[in-house]
Amino acid sequence: MSYGCVCETEKMKLTEQTRIVLTGATGLMGRYLATVIGSFENCYFLGYSNKLESHNYVSLDLSKQELVLKYFKEIRPELIIHTAALTDVDENEVKPHKAYEINVLTTRNIVKWIKEYSSETKLVYISTDQVYSGEGEHCEEIVRPSNVYALTKLWAESIVQQATDYLILRSSFYAIGKPERRGFVDWLILSLNQKKPITLFNDVFFNPLYIKEFLEILLWLIEHDIGGIYNIGSSGGGISKAQFAMKLAEVFQLEYHNATVGSIESGTLKAFRPKDMRMSVKKIEMIMKKPVPRVREGLEKLYIDWKSVECRRD
Repeated sequence: MSYGCVCETEKMKLTEQTRIVLTGATGLMGRYLATVIGSFENCYFLGYSNKLESHNYVSLDLSKQELVLKYFKEIRPELIIHTAALTDVDENEVKPHKAYEINVLTTRNIVKWIKEYSSETKLVYISTDQVYSGEGEHCEEIVRPSNVYALTKLWAESIVQQATDYLILRSSFYAIGKPERRGFVDWLILSLNQKKPITLFNDVFFNPLYIKEFLEILLWLIEHDIGGIYNIGSSGGGISKAQFAMKLAEVFQLEYHNATVGSIESGTLKAFRPKDMRMSVKKIEMIMKKPVPRVREGLEKLYIDWKSVECRRD
């Protein structure tokens, strides 16, 4: 597998006229990204089931090659940001065919259109820190997938690299979810606030970024026409899930006395989880010529945003 070169050419001008297609627009990352680029006149949003409030939103099954080719022929995007994925690690494990369809086949269909009809289109693919296992911090060149989710995402990465102009971002991020589909930080904040007993893993390590910090880096890379594969996470060497929860509690001024520290091996998860997903961010810091934010910086931004969302405070 090729890992691509670090390349920078003329800056890509993101203007009102740039034709952009965002897949997974109703997912966690896609929803945030849609608010950032949604003001662009020629920005088109693709989802599968949930409706997005935009006249340029289309519900499209990206696993259907004929539908994909027809749609992209009509839109002819200059930039495709592919965030659509089946991200539930356990669901990937018990439904591998579904994981293949959503994570691999959708990517194959998009790349087929690029190769056959628009080789100059830039493809940005959002991957995951799950492709790593073993002792971190992990650099981009060495991967070790240990579950179906990681295998399908890495498979998709290899397909993306068939495009002429691609950018692959292996991400670790957190964000405020929707009331009907809350994520890890929603569960954590609400559990701490309501003083519910919870177990926090002290043997699982990662280096997550707040979603808004991640998107700032993503857009910077697009605007500077950077290609290749990059780890995008926080700086500072990483942190355990338990330490992350304690830092969050400090920032949010919440007690965590009802939280129990334990091992992931005591859980009842269906899919294997790597214990150390800490990613090296030296490569992205080198190309940006500045450090990426540390964990606490992101949590402080999360706190401000959380306080502004009244429906999360009950």
